[in-house]
Amino acid sequence: AFVILPKVTSMFVIGLDCKLLDTNRLIANMDNRCDEISHLATGGFSFLGILCYSLGIPLCLFLVMRYYKKRERLYEERTMRMWGFMYNGFEAEFYWWECLF
Repeated sequence: AFVILPKVTSMFVIGLDCKLLDTNRLIANMDNRCDEISHLATGGFSFLGILCYSLGIPLCLFLVMRYYKKRERLYEERTMRMWGFMYNGFEAEFYWWECLF
């Protein structure tokens, strides 16, 4: 998920990217005008994708890490096997770094 997250996010952003020429036109497909109803569906899908996928996945991972950190279970063997790849190598107070950056 972390390898493809930037690529998928950029694909969602393309669905929102408009440029003013003779009228506002979608950069990905100049035949589509950004002020038409068809772009509303594309823009809505792109917005939901950014919200749910591009922001939602890192946020959920952060919340899982915080859950284990608050219960002082972040460095238990079971937790390390499941989530250790996310924070192993960081200092204890920076367990969240990989999730948000």
